[in-house]
Amino acid sequence: MKTKQRNKWISISLMVAMLLALLPPLTASAAPVLNITNLYVHTDPNPADPPGTEFKDSSVQRFTTNPITLSVDINGIPREQVSEIYYEITNVTTGITTPNRTNRPVVNSDNNNQITFQNVELTEGLNRIVIKFESTSSIPSLPGWAYFTPVSNITNLKINDDVLTDGGMFPSSGPYTNVNITGNANNAYQVNAIVNGTTYEASNFYNGIFTFLTNTGRNTDINLKPGDNQIQFISKNPTNYYTTSRQFKYDNGLGFAYNGNVRFMSEAASADKKLITEPTLESATEKDITFTADIKNSKGNITAGVLDYVYAEISVAGAASFRYTFADASISNVNGTLSGGGAITPVVSLKDNTSKYNTYQLSVSMPLSLSATTQQIEVKLVTSAGYPNTPTTYLFNYTNPALPYLMSVAQQFNPIGGPQFEVNLSEQGTSQINEFPAKLNIYTNANTQKVNVNIPGFTGNGDFDVTQTSPGIYRATVDLHDLTDGLTTMTVIPKDSAGTLNNAGKKVYSLNISGAPYVIVSNLYNGKVVKSKGELSCGAVGGPCITGKIVNLPPANYPLVKLSINDVDIPISKTTAPIGSLIDSNGNFTITETALNALFGGTASGTAFTSLFDADGKKSVKFSLYLKPGTEEILVTQSNYDVFVLSDYAPIIERLIPNVNLTPSTDGDTTGSYLTSSSVLQLAGTLRNAELNTEAILYLRKAPSGANMTPPTLVANGGKQEVSVDGKSYKIDFGTTTYTMDQYGDYVFEIVAKNNSGRTTSKMITITKQPVSYLLLQPNNFVKNADKIDQANVNTNFQTVIIQADGAESVVFGKVAAIQTEPGKFRYDVANLKAGKNTITFEITRGPNKVKGTFILMNQNTPIEGAQFRTTLTSKMSVFNGDLQLSFPKDTKVMRNDRTASEQFITADRKLVFGIANQDDGRVDKASEIAFVGTRFLQEPTGRFRPASKLFWVDAGEVDLSAADNNDTLKAALQGSGNLPIPSNPGPGEKNFFSRYIKSIMIPTQHGTMTLKYDSDIRTDSWKYVTVYQYGTFLDPSGSGNQYVGWKNIGGVVDAKSHTIKVPVETFGYFQVMYMDNSFNDVTSHDWARDYLDVLYSKGVMNNKTTGQFLPNDAITRGEFVTLLVKGFDIPLINDDTSYHTNDPTNPNFQGTFADVRRGLGLPNSSSLFDFMHIEAGARTGIVRGNSNGLFLPNNSISREDAAVMIARAANMKVNSDNVKSMANLKKQFTDADDSIMSTYAMPSVEAVVKAGYMDGIKNVPVEGQKKDTFSFDPKGNMTRAQASAIVYRVMQQNSKLPK
Repeated sequence: MKTKQRNKWISISLMVAMLLALLPPLTASAAPVLNITNLYVHTDPNPADPPGTEFKDSSVQRFTTNPITLSVDINGIPREQVSEIYYEITNVTTGITTPNRTNRPVVNSDNNNQITFQNVELTEGLNRIVIKFESTSSIPSLPGWAYFTPVSNITNLKINDDVLTDGGMFPSSGPYTNVNITGNANNAYQVNAIVNGTTYEASNFYNGIFTFLTNTGRNTDINLKPGDNQIQFISKNPTNYYTTSRQFKYDNGLGFAYNGNVRFMSEAASADKKLITEPTLESATEKDITFTADIKNSKGNITAGVLDYVYAEISVAGAASFRYTFADASISNVNGTLSGGGAITPVVSLKDNTSKYNTYQLSVSMPLSLSATTQQIEVKLVTSAGYPNTPTTYLFNYTNPALPYLMSVAQQFNPIGGPQFEVNLSEQGTSQINEFPAKLNIYTNANTQKVNVNIPGFTGNGDFDVTQTSPGIYRATVDLHDLTDGLTTMTVIPKDSAGTLNNAGKKVYSLNISGAPYVIVSNLYNGKVVKSKGELSCGAVGGPCITGKIVNLPPANYPLVKLSINDVDIPISKTTAPIGSLIDSNGNFTITETALNALFGGTASGTAFTSLFDADGKKSVKFSLYLKPGTEEILVTQSNYDVFVLSDYAPIIERLIPNVNLTPSTDGDTTGSYLTSSSVLQLAGTLRNAELNTEAILYLRKAPSGANMTPPTLVANGGKQEVSVDGKSYKIDFGTTTYTMDQYGDYVFEIVAKNNSGRTTSKMITITKQPVSYLLLQPNNFVKNADKIDQANVNTNFQTVIIQADGAESVVFGKVAAIQTEPGKFRYDVANLKAGKNTITFEITRGPNKVKGTFILMNQNTPIEGAQFRTTLTSKMSVFNGDLQLSFPKDTKVMRNDRTASEQFITADRKLVFGIANQDDGRVDKASEIAFVGTRFLQEPTGRFRPASKLFWVDAGEVDLSAADNNDTLKAALQGSGNLPIPSNPGPGEKNFFSRYIKSIMIPTQHGTMTLKYDSDIRTDSWKYVTVYQYGTFLDPSGSGNQYVGWKNIGGVVDAKSHTIKVPVETFGYFQVMYMDNSFNDVTSHDWARDYLDVLYSKGVMNNKTTGQFLPNDAITRGEFVTLLVKGFDIPLINDDTSYHTNDPTNPNFQGTFADVRRGLGLPNSSSLFDFMHIEAGARTGIVRGNSNGLFLPNNSISREDAAVMIARAANMKVNSDNVKSMANLKKQFTDADDSIMSTYAMPSVEAVVKAGYMDGIKNVPVEGQKKDTFSFDPKGNMTRAQASAIVYRVMQQNSKLPK
């Protein structure tokens, strides 16, 4: 028995030993290792490094565009800790170090030990890049090094004035054809756009602003596809470029597919890849894909209100297809099956149903076409007449990695005197190749015999042999040369031993070819400031010294390279015997006094170079590169560097010119002279190292006889720039106050700048004012039409015209004289413009001479941004095709907003101005208003609402009390009109919308009602989040009589069926429907009051207590509760017929009802939840009363029974006068209805508000055996904010302000 047991244990031991032998060996935990693989890696430069190991500047890669991709090998770092890896970049030139912890690394899907950082931004000069891993300690990599030469950036991208954001659908409104794309590209000389593989040049590019026209039918203009589009924008200057991309949907007003995604059928939706990027799907076994997309079916283009397209056909080219019919949501005409024989079963659902279109969500699994790498999915919509739309076509790649394949492609660098190194090309981004000839090493697996390389336009395209260069390493080498600059692709396809192409292993690389010659200057950058020429050193070589490299210029042309400093030529090559050059065979150069003397002999050349840096000031260093294909030298590029030698920071006046916005001008015959016809002068310029108006002073040296000799004052435009460490060197951009040139002739101005050391500099400018017959100043978009007549396109039934007619006595339109607002400037309102062409004539009188003029106002009469309409106030008004409606009681007029004044300016003749304004800066008429001024005022203040309608402007203008002083001004006040919100040439009494005086604004004599249409796409149930904002001038709610200007949430009653909202109107201003799309976390998570709280917050009835919290379960205060009741019952804050109109704080009637709620004083702890005016309104109407000491105690919490008393008063309820009966009734409902618990004074009110449905009880905790719920009222308990919201919600429902 023992022997058997022993044998059994021996057998088990042997089995365990065999299993252990199969396990992989355990290794010790390795220390984390980080290694940058695509940059030159070396420790910091150290003169003590042994020969052969020293830092090789020539090995440092040069970049000319941002951003770059960093490739990093890692070891010993768990996958879950990769997110703790970040990088730090030090600019060696400036000494500034910048860590970046937000740009997360991406792990290579095929190798967990490889990561990449995308979008790594370099700064100008030499960059030192260190990868770091922070765990218990910081572990850095060896530094990687990169030079960067800055490029022109691209900003402010817009499409038809909509900001061109990734993922958006544009244009946001019609017209849908001839869409314009605009943007800014400062410092560029060319801007291109690449769309669907085609490169386009900007249709217009001037002063840094570019425009691309689209879908014009011309080959030179961008052709956008309906649906998903991707555009890559490129801006270039002579030495570098910048690129940025946008993915968006183009809406052509018809039907199309968009948001296309693809993945393998077995994968989850999270694996979706955007089809706009032409992704690659790789698998040896997967043969089916899932395609998802949205489909837009437009309406009304064929038959009003009816869908344009009957069905959609969806297909994978060469594999399968089906048809979806929109009317009955049926699937038909199914062709093909899944790879396993399964049926194709599309799922299509209606997503949105609007008046303009329907959208549908599509998801379908379909087979791949196994005979092709490039797969095509097509979505085609067809009308009832059989006409298809422009089909939406998507492309993607399908590859099989089991066949021969590529591993990577790297660019090889062989610097002179330095070690060879490689830089991997990026498969995810765009790789730069900007030094030629370029050697590419293509690494493959062992199954690959050859690789086929194809680059459009490359003469070396073809097959390249793959050889084994070391164990396990297989490589082909390609030399690139003579490639066209710009973005291109390189397609690499592996071949097996039989010479068969394996398309499944194909890889396509995006290349940015920059073969144009350029210069890298290593020790200079624009704006560099030094105290002496000795600081312009080249490492250990003393200054002045200039060092760098010539790139991509054939060595035979090195002698043609020219250097100039402040336009003085400095030869750096000697073309006579003995021939020589400071540029070596690899393009490297170092220019010093010693090197120049050695090259040319003697000391003259070196001294000439050095002496240019002796004096203080700007040193413009310019390299010019030439080619000489024949007998003539051709300039190919120039690089400019402005360097400043400022031993004691001497003052420098860099620029002094007229401000073209206020003083349009042309250049005169001499430098620094300008010609203008404007009467208003404003100068602009740039100054260094002198304070405005103390150290730098503007003088008027000469002016025509009779002119004002007081010069304008210098005014800083922003703060100081490029400030040195000691603060003594800086740059200031400046303007001036305006100066009126009321005489014709020359005006000579001079700026004299002098610093503490006595160093002085000056600059002069001559402005010549020339006479003209007349100028049309407003609107500012007049152009000559085909008949050579001045024409301006407007979108209004009226137009204020301003004419400059110097020396004129009058300008008469018909029989009406224009108003002369200042010498030579006349203003006239052209009224009653009809739609279309309006020809206007006028006559200018100068003594015995008369000049007739004509212009055309073309009224577009279209209700889009910029539209205007002017009319007198009537009982019912509808403008902009009914988007805005106003109604007032009969006999409503307008008046000045001051009932206490002796003259109230009540009038039925004054006109209202309506406009549709720009969402960003509030301008209605861009041709007559100041740009961007309104932007900072019109910002939505909470960050929780977005626009849901057009931004409307309604205005009756402003009238100063002094207008009653004479008949002319009184007539203008009574018969005038409102004005534009930000007039660039304001007329009498016109002010910007944000700078008006509350008592001077004109308001309706009776309150009216405004009805606004809002976004028809907002769903019916979302009415609760819709409200109206008004921007205007309002009384301070503290009751001080002061005013505040800003947005006010005025709520509104929603008609969800008609998508309109109705609000009361007391004053005018901006109005816009808003949608609350960002609630509070403690509201959305509330178990029962979410809707109540959301609605009251959306309508401006209830506010949050802190910035990020609503705190619905907090006890509500007495002050906030009466405020909610005043708002909920729509109680006016002021009764103008009974209010005391006094601002005298000593007058008892001024102070208010309660001793602790004083007029004009902020209420402690109110947090904008309550204020004097709402509490005083509650007191005035009898809702609240104070205690025996005359106090209201607004910060005290309110009990539920006291809340009931306030509600009963606010609702004007009839309450039971018999407390005994009230208690008896309450006992039937609440278990705590008892004299000892509930106050006697509150019983009738509690009974009434419960019966009315405003309040209800609190459910009791059931006891054992209880079958029916019971409730208590908790009369002494604090009312919470959530409970209060439910009450006010019900109040508003019963008052028809909310739907029931």
